[in-house]
Amino acid sequence: MTARTSVTDSVAGTFTARYDADGDPATQTLPGGYTQSDEQDTTGSPTARTYTRTSDGTVLGADTVSGNTHSQIVAHGGTPGVTGSQAYTYDNTGRLPQVQDTGADAVCTTRTYTFDRNSNRKSLATATAGVGLDCTTTGATTPTPRTTARTVSSTPATSTTTSAAPPPFPAPPSPTTTTTSPSSRPPAPCARPGPSTPTCASAPAVGVRRSNRALGKPKGLVGSSGTNITTTSREHHCK
Repeated sequence: MTARTSVTDSVAGTFTARYDADGDPATQTLPGGYTQSDEQDTTGSPTARTYTRTSDGTVLGADTVSGNTHSQIVAHGGTPGVTGSQAYTYDNTGRLPQVQDTGADAVCTTRTYTFDRNSNRKSLATATAGVGLDCTTTGATTPTPRTTARTVSSTPATSTTTSAAPPPFPAPPSPTTTTTSPSSRPPAPCARPGPSTPTCASAPAVGVRRSNRALGKPKGLVGSSGTNITTTSREHHCK
C-alpha cells in the first residue's frame, strides 16, 4: 500500500508528507509556510514533535516525551514558547506517587501522593523549590481536607403508624311534621295576567259541592276523560 504524500484542501491549502523506512510520518509541510517533524522510538511510539518555519528553519515550538518499558511517560519537555518540563515517578504497581513540575518561571513544584490499600489517593504533599533550584520535597505542605460536620444518632429510628379514626356520620335529621291549614295553603301558580291570559281565583269547595248536588253528580267532579276528580277543601278556578 502506497502512503499518500499530498492532500489539498480548498480552504486551508496543500499538505505534503514524507515517511521513514518504517512507514511512520517523518515530516509534513503545512499551509502557511510551516514544517512539522516527528520522531518515534523503536516501538513506533512518538517521542518528539517540532514545528519550524520553512523559510529559515526557526523553531517555533517543540515537545519531547520519553517512556518506560510499560509505555508510561516518565518525562515531558517543551521549548521554546511552551518552556516547561515534567518528570513522573511510578511504583511497582504502576501508580503515580510523585510528579516534579517545572514551569516557564523555572520554579519546580513537587507533588507527592499516598494511596490506601485499594490504590485510592488519600493524601497530597506539595513542596516548592526556589527559582532555578533543583526539585525538592523539603518543606512539603499537606492541604487540610474539607470536612462537613455530621451528627449520626445511635438510636435506631422507630416509626409509629396511627390509624386515623373515620369521620363520624352526621346524625339523621329529626322528622318534623308541618301542618298547613286550608286557609294558609298558597294558591296554585298561574301565568302572569295578560290581555288573553286568564287569572286565578279561589272559590270555596262548598260552592262546587252545591253545584254537584244541583247537577245530580256525586261528590267528586268528573273530568273530561270520564274519571272522578275528588275535590279538596279549597279549589282554584281560572276565569
